[in-house]
Amino acid sequence: MAAVPGYISAFMLDRGLPAAVISVILAVNLLFSFLGSLFWGRRIDITQNHRAHFLMGIASFFVLNLAIYPLGSHPLAMGALYAAHGFLVGFGATCLDSWVLASCPGNSSLGARARTFATLSYAATMLATGLLIGRMGYIVIMAIMIGMLGICGIVALNTPRAEGMAGMAPAGRSGLSAADLKQLLGNREWTLLLVMAFFTGLAIAPINNLKAVILERVGGDTATLGLDSFIGCMVQAPFLFFSAKIRRMNRKLRLVISTLSPLLYALLVCTAAAPAMIILGTICQNISFGIFYPTMREITEDCVPAKLRTTAHSVIDVSYGSLTGVMAMAASGVLLTAFGLQTMVLLSFAVQLLPFGVAMYNLVSRNPQPAAAPRTAESQKKKTKPVLQNAHSACPQNGFLRGLSRGC
Repeated sequence: MAAVPGYISAFMLDRGLPAAVISVILAVNLLFSFLGSLFWGRRIDITQNHRAHFLMGIASFFVLNLAIYPLGSHPLAMGALYAAHGFLVGFGATCLDSWVLASCPGNSSLGARARTFATLSYAATMLATGLLIGRMGYIVIMAIMIGMLGICGIVALNTPRAEGMAGMAPAGRSGLSAADLKQLLGNREWTLLLVMAFFTGLAIAPINNLKAVILERVGGDTATLGLDSFIGCMVQAPFLFFSAKIRRMNRKLRLVISTLSPLLYALLVCTAAAPAMIILGTICQNISFGIFYPTMREITEDCVPAKLRTTAHSVIDVSYGSLTGVMAMAASGVLLTAFGLQTMVLLSFAVQLLPFGVAMYNLVSRNPQPAAAPRTAESQKKKTKPVLQNAHSACPQNGFLRGLSRGC
């Protein structure tokens, strides 16, 4: 599913659309992805039917992208199609993560290990698609899409629903109420995570959006851009796969590392004189995400009630990705034209100081701890039961998920 979004900008350029029009189309896509993630995330929390929503996203992806190929040179049609793509497909990754976590409660690192395969698949698909486009043209994207979506659909149809969470949301409610919002924002640790996710996403989005331009200015080309993405994914994957071991580190310290690495990313890009420095910055950023992603899933699973978890995951994801992407897409081109590359990157560095400061504050501050419940013989017995054993027993229907949970 990386083939179309990964090369959509290059595809529209090839069809003759101006860069300014493409920026608007991508910004609209991100805006509707933000809205769709919140809407579908809440629907999933209510129905607890991850599979049906994921299959809907796959079907929408297939139909919309079949239409995108012949209409690539029509800006209004592309804008409408890519807006629908954002709303109907953009929530898919969060839905899949939530499905994995709901299927195996008590093992939040499982979602990160599952994400490892997505990262490796993305790296391989982007590399292979780029090479095949050069030889066969953009029609190859359609062939790859049909094959990949067919595999996804077959696997999803044969994967059981997360039955254990059904009925957690109150019946008859379709929106996020004021009480729900108060419950989410009333948790200090989750709210601090939300602030860190938003401002980190806001800081790195301009650099990521203009990576091709930045690489070109230091002597890179499209091949360098592909290499940059590939190396970044290869660095990120081990951190995701071994997240269960990394979890032994204090999670407040993990948040400090996750917000420090983007500062190094911005600093290396700002001072870069060769593509190698940009790639080194990308490595720093992917180390950050490899630690931050499982940590934000862990905090959400621990701090948010089950009936709101998919919504909470969606809010964090759109704060880190699509919402900040819209803002960055609107501002980065203007900043680059008006003030130059270094000023834009220095501004990203300054923005990133805020989440780093929040993480440091969180590290040194003490959270009030609730009074410990009196221990009984039964509670002591439950307490000594290994977490991974609970996670395995919670997924008896799915050998693939059970194997992932044994991965570390």
